Amino acid sequence: MPVRKELEIRLCERCWTPIPPDRACLVAAHPEPGRPLLRPGRSYRHLRDDPTCTGEQFGPDGGAAA
Repeated sequence: MPVRKELEIRLCERCWTPIPPDRACLVAAHPEPGRPLLRPGRSYRHLRDDPTCTGEQFGPDGGAAA
């Protein structure tokens, strides 16, 4: 019997919209096994140049936009 891979939905932590796997940037992994179920095990963001992100974007110097 083939092994099924879990479906992981990657949500951008800035705009809370789904990100395709090839357009996601892993920001942090949360290894704490006792974390609440609603908190994702990993944090993702859209790539910096992705126009589909409607949340906070970074300025040209890499800092948060004002």
